[in-house]
Amino acid sequence: MTNPTASVRFVDPGLCDRIGTLLQKVTDPTLPQSLSTRLTTVTTLLKANSKSPTTKNKVREVLQQIEKHLLKKSTYNLVIRNVPTLAISSYNGKQVVVTYASIRDTMNQFGKVSSLCMKYGVAYLEMTNNVYTHNTINNMQIGNNIIRTEVI
Repeated sequence: MTNPTASVRFVDPGLCDRIGTLLQKVTDPTLPQSLSTRLTTVTTLLKANSKSPTTKNKVREVLQQIEKHLLKKSTYNLVIRNVPTLAISSYNGKQVVVTYASIRDTMNQFGKVSSLCMKYGVAYLEMTNNVYTHNTINNMQIGNNIIRTEVI
């Protein structure tokens, strides 16, 4: 399936790419119609005034609502936002790249991770103990970033 957000991708490329990734994970026969309706509304808004920051914010809000809807339809139950690309290693105090494996291994300390997807500083996880993990790591600093978590 091609990403239906391609026409509004310039507003928030990362969010549109994450929506495309979630669309590959969700199987819901009613989804294409509801998504198409929302995106038509967004495209109409943009055609009317594509340069306005207010319009772009409204489009971004609709895209965030679509992402939230897709997350609820998926098997993911925890979202980590603002994941840094670099962090300080607790083993040697040196700066290291935050990778898929490092997120998976760290989250496995809180509960079993069944599925993990990372894109543009956002990690979607399907794991046990997601509420405990959220309560423990929400607003925690990793590197220079304060991560935010959300239970789905």
